[in-house]
Amino acid sequence: MAASASVNSDKTCRYCKSEGHFNSKCPKLRAKQNNRNKRYGQQSKLPLQSAAVTDAMPPSISLSDLQAFIDQANRVNSNSALSTDSGTSTSWFFYSGCCNHMTSDSVCVINKRICDHNVIIHTADNSSMLVTQTGSVSTMNLSVDDTFIVPKLALNLISVGQLCELGLEVHFSSHGCHVKDPRSGKVLGT
Repeated sequence: MAASASVNSDKTCRYCKSEGHFNSKCPKLRAKQNNRNKRYGQQSKLPLQSAAVTDAMPPSISLSDLQAFIDQANRVNSNSALSTDSGTSTSWFFYSGCCNHMTSDSVCVINKRICDHNVIIHTADNSSMLVTQTGSVSTMNLSVDDTFIVPKLALNLISVGQLCELGLEVHFSSHGCHVKDPRSGKVLGT
């Protein structure tokens, strides 16, 4: 028994700092991942130990399609972010603070699914908004999955996190925002 205990004490989880297991077997990390998956209505497609792999999964969309989506986001009326117009915005804005692409315009979303559980979006001013549906944002050349439809949302938001999950790099500077495919080195949008 003492030999077994000393072997297990050599194992220290980097996530919860407990002894006796590694990250790949951490019950706290698994619970966090399962909670996130339940909250967003998705099943994990990767085993837990694969979630931290540094090689990004290849995008499931073509680079030219993504380029068209980014170009659409860059054709923004400079005053639309400051507008008090409560109408539906047709412009898209890069936003690093949202977990999913979001829009209030259900017309631009295809393959809509009703949320079978309450997904609440919390805004910077501490207000809350309900996600009513999810689907795919569709342009002439592109469809981007896992988009939230939030009827009370004032702006259409492109999730920087979702772009990064596709294996893309998003760089912000005083010159703007650059989205780059690290595999090809191609800048997809500025």
